[in-house]
Amino acid sequence: MSINARVSKDAASEARAAAENILALALDRNFGETHGGLAVVAALQGRRAEAEVAIRRAQGLNAQGLSGAFAQMLLGRDVHHPEKLAEEVHALVAQQQAPFGGSVADLIQKINLP
Repeated sequence: MSINARVSKDAASEARAAAENILALALDRNFGETHGGLAVVAALQGRRAEAEVAIRRAQGLNAQGLSGAFAQMLLGRDVHHPEKLAEEVHALVAQQQAPFGGSVADLIQKINLP
């Protein structure tokens, strides 16, 4: 895959994620994970101030939310090194609590997600 094709694919993925989060926000403005998702998209696009606002809103609504924590992690990391970022994401997920007890990592393992 060429660099241009990858950049185009990444931009399309980010645009789709932003659109889905905006729709979710329209459905429920008080769902912290939606604000966290918007923060992730903003962080990946380099819109730091917008990401920080969305992170604060996400954490205010759900202090244990994974998407807000992930966005906060992205702001302080070099997203151009996917291997290192993947390790940090796995560590972050391992720390998060699942909605019905246990960790998110345990939940993912139980349902066999990669």
